[in-house]
Amino acid sequence: PRKGQDVLVRALARIPALPWSCLCAGSLTHAPEFAVSVLELARALDLEDRIDFPGELGAPELDTLYHSASIFVLATHYEGYGMVLAEALVRGLPVVSTHGGAVPDTVPSEAGVLVPPGDEQSLAAALHDLLSGPEGDARRAELAKGASRHGRSLPTWADAARAFERAVLEFSSDE
Repeated sequence: PRKGQDVLVRALARIPALPWSCLCAGSLTHAPEFAVSVLELARALDLEDRIDFPGELGAPELDTLYHSASIFVLATHYEGYGMVLAEALVRGLPVVSTHGGAVPDTVPSEAGVLVPPGDEQSLAAALHDLLSGPEGDARRAELAKGASRHGRSLPTWADAARAFERAVLEFSSDE
Protein backbone atom coordinates (compact mmCIF):
# COMPACT_ATOMS: atom_id res chain seq x y z
CA PRO A 1 0.00 0.00 0.00
CA ARG A 2 2.89 2.41 0.67
CA LYS A 3 3.84 2.30 -3.02
CA GLY A 4 0.61 4.06 -4.02
CA GLN A 5 -0.51 1.85 -6.89
CA ASP A 6 -4.10 2.88 -6.14
CA VAL A 7 -3.11 6.54 -6.57
CA LEU A 8 -1.43 5.67 -9.87
CA VAL A 9 -4.52 3.86 -11.18
CA ARG A 10 -6.76 6.80 -10.27
CA ALA A 11 -4.30 9.24 -11.89
CA LEU A 12 -4.20 7.20 -15.10
CA ALA A 13 -8.00 7.19 -15.17
CA ARG A 14 -7.81 11.01 -15.43
CA ILE A 15 -5.88 10.84 -18.75
CA PRO A 16 -7.83 8.28 -20.81
CA ALA A 17 -7.46 10.12 -24.13
CA LEU A 18 -3.67 9.88 -24.13
CA PRO A 19 -1.88 6.91 -25.71
CA TRP A 20 -0.46 5.14 -22.67
CA SER A 21 -0.15 1.66 -21.27
CA CYS A 22 1.13 0.75 -17.82
CA LEU A 23 2.85 -2.30 -16.43
CA CYS A 24 2.66 -2.38 -12.65
CA ALA A 25 5.22 -4.95 -11.47
CA GLY A 26 5.30 -6.12 -7.88
CA SER A 27 3.94 -8.65 -5.46
CA LEU A 28 0.26 -9.48 -5.57
CA THR A 29 0.61 -11.60 -2.41
CA HIS A 30 2.57 -9.35 0.00
CA ALA A 31 -0.55 -7.32 0.89
CA PRO A 32 -3.25 -9.41 -0.80
CA GLU A 33 -6.27 -7.31 0.23
CA PHE A 34 -4.63 -4.17 -1.11
CA ALA A 35 -3.59 -5.93 -4.33
CA VAL A 36 -7.14 -7.13 -4.89
CA SER A 37 -8.48 -3.63 -4.23
CA VAL A 38 -6.09 -2.15 -6.84
CA LEU A 39 -7.08 -4.81 -9.40
CA GLU A 40 -10.75 -4.10 -8.69
CA LEU A 41 -10.13 -0.37 -8.99
CA ALA A 42 -8.53 -0.82 -12.42
CA ARG A 43 -11.51 -2.93 -13.46
CA ALA A 44 -14.05 -0.42 -12.09
CA LEU A 45 -12.30 2.42 -13.95
CA ASP A 46 -12.30 0.35 -17.16
CA LEU A 47 -8.49 0.27 -17.34
CA GLU A 48 -8.01 -3.50 -17.48
CA ASP A 49 -6.86 -3.35 -21.11
CA ARG A 50 -4.31 -0.63 -20.38
CA ILE A 51 -2.75 -1.71 -17.07
CA ASP A 52 -1.01 -5.05 -16.67
CA PHE A 53 -0.30 -6.52 -13.22
CA PRO A 54 2.14 -9.42 -13.82
CA GLY A 55 3.16 -9.79 -10.15
CA GLU A 56 6.75 -10.15 -9.03
CA LEU A 57 9.33 -10.41 -11.79
CA GLY A 58 12.90 -11.61 -11.88
CA ALA A 59 15.90 -9.50 -12.79
CA PRO A 60 15.96 -10.48 -16.50
CA GLU A 61 12.28 -9.63 -16.95
CA LEU A 62 12.66 -6.34 -15.07
CA ASP A 63 15.70 -5.41 -17.14
CA THR A 64 13.72 -5.99 -20.33
CA LEU A 65 10.87 -3.85 -19.01
CA TYR A 66 13.17 -1.01 -17.96
CA HIS A 67 14.67 -0.95 -21.45
CA SER A 68 11.27 -0.87 -23.15
CA ALA A 69 9.73 1.79 -20.87
CA SER A 70 9.47 5.48 -21.68
CA ILE A 71 8.72 6.68 -18.12
CA PHE A 72 9.15 5.17 -14.67
CA VAL A 73 6.35 6.01 -12.23
CA LEU A 74 6.33 5.35 -8.49
CA ALA A 75 3.38 6.95 -6.70
CA THR A 76 4.89 6.10 -3.32
CA HIS A 77 3.74 7.66 -0.09
CA TYR A 78 7.21 7.28 1.46
CA GLU A 79 10.63 5.89 0.54
CA GLY A 80 13.66 5.59 2.79
CA TYR A 81 15.89 5.67 -0.29
CA GLY A 82 14.11 4.26 -3.31
CA MET A 83 16.34 1.60 -4.83
CA VAL A 84 13.90 1.12 -7.70
CA LEU A 85 14.18 4.84 -8.49
CA ALA A 86 17.96 4.54 -8.67
CA GLU A 87 17.56 1.53 -10.97
CA ALA A 88 15.36 3.60 -13.29
CA LEU A 89 17.80 6.52 -13.28
CA VAL A 90 20.76 4.28 -14.09
CA ARG A 91 18.80 3.14 -17.15
CA GLY A 92 18.11 6.72 -18.20
CA LEU A 93 14.38 6.66 -17.54
CA PRO A 94 12.56 9.87 -16.69
CA VAL A 95 10.96 9.46 -13.29
CA VAL A 96 7.56 10.59 -12.08
CA SER A 97 7.24 10.11 -8.34
CA THR A 98 6.41 11.93 -5.13
CA HIS A 99 8.13 14.05 -2.48
CA GLY A 100 7.62 11.14 -0.05
CA GLY A 101 10.58 10.54 2.24
CA ALA A 102 13.98 10.46 0.55
CA VAL A 103 12.68 10.54 -3.02
CA PRO A 104 13.82 14.16 -3.58
CA ASP A 105 17.31 13.13 -2.44
CA THR A 106 17.33 10.28 -4.98
CA VAL A 107 15.62 11.96 -7.96
CA PRO A 108 16.93 15.42 -8.90
CA SER A 109 14.70 17.85 -10.79
CA GLU A 110 16.68 17.39 -14.02
CA ALA A 111 15.77 13.66 -13.98
CA GLY A 112 12.16 13.61 -12.88
CA VAL A 113 8.95 15.27 -11.82
CA LEU A 114 7.88 14.95 -8.20
CA VAL A 115 4.38 15.57 -6.85
CA PRO A 116 2.87 15.45 -3.36
CA PRO A 117 2.20 11.91 -2.06
CA GLY A 118 -1.39 10.78 -2.51
CA ASP A 119 -2.20 13.60 -4.94
CA GLU A 120 -3.69 11.77 -7.93
CA GLN A 121 -4.58 15.05 -9.68
CA SER A 122 -0.96 16.29 -9.60
CA LEU A 123 0.28 12.87 -10.65
CA ALA A 124 -2.15 12.86 -13.59
CA ALA A 125 -1.04 16.38 -14.58
CA ALA A 126 2.64 15.35 -14.53
CA LEU A 127 1.90 12.28 -16.64
CA HIS A 128 -0.27 14.32 -19.01
CA ASP A 129 2.57 16.79 -19.56
CA LEU A 130 5.07 14.02 -20.34
CA LEU A 131 2.73 12.05 -22.60
CA SER A 132 1.22 14.90 -24.64
CA GLY A 133 2.48 15.52 -28.15
CA PRO A 134 5.82 16.92 -29.21
CA GLU A 135 6.15 18.97 -26.01
CA GLY A 136 5.83 15.82 -23.93
CA ASP A 137 8.31 14.00 -26.15
CA ALA A 138 10.82 16.85 -25.76
CA ARG A 139 10.37 17.02 -21.99
CA ARG A 140 10.77 13.22 -21.66
CA ALA A 141 13.97 13.39 -23.75
CA GLU A 142 15.31 16.21 -21.56
CA LEU A 143 14.52 14.26 -18.37
CA ALA A 144 16.01 11.08 -19.85
CA LYS A 145 19.30 12.91 -20.42
CA GLY A 146 19.21 14.16 -16.84
CA ALA A 147 18.37 10.67 -15.57
CA SER A 148 21.29 9.16 -17.49
CA ARG A 149 23.66 11.83 -16.24
CA HIS A 150 22.54 11.44 -12.63
CA GLY A 151 22.40 7.65 -12.90
CA ARG A 152 26.08 7.57 -13.86
CA SER A 153 26.91 9.49 -10.67
CA LEU A 154 25.19 7.01 -8.35
CA PRO A 155 27.37 4.55 -6.44
CA THR A 156 27.56 0.99 -7.71
CA TRP A 157 27.10 -1.98 -5.38
CA ALA A 158 30.90 -2.33 -5.33
CA ASP A 159 31.25 1.36 -4.35
CA ALA A 160 28.68 0.91 -1.58
CA ALA A 161 30.44 -2.21 -0.30
CA ARG A 162 33.80 -0.40 -0.18
CA ALA A 163 32.23 2.55 1.66
CA PHE A 164 30.62 0.17 4.14
CA GLU A 165 33.94 -1.62 4.64
CA ARG A 166 35.71 1.70 5.28
CA ALA A 167 33.06 2.71 7.79
CA VAL A 168 33.35 -0.60 9.66
CA LEU A 169 37.15 -0.41 9.70
CA GLU A 170 37.05 3.19 10.94
CA PHE A 171 34.60 2.23 13.68
CA SER A 172 36.75 -0.78 14.64
CA SER A 173 39.92 1.31 14.83
CA ASP A 174 38.17 3.87 17.08
CA GLU A 175 37.55 1.26 19.77
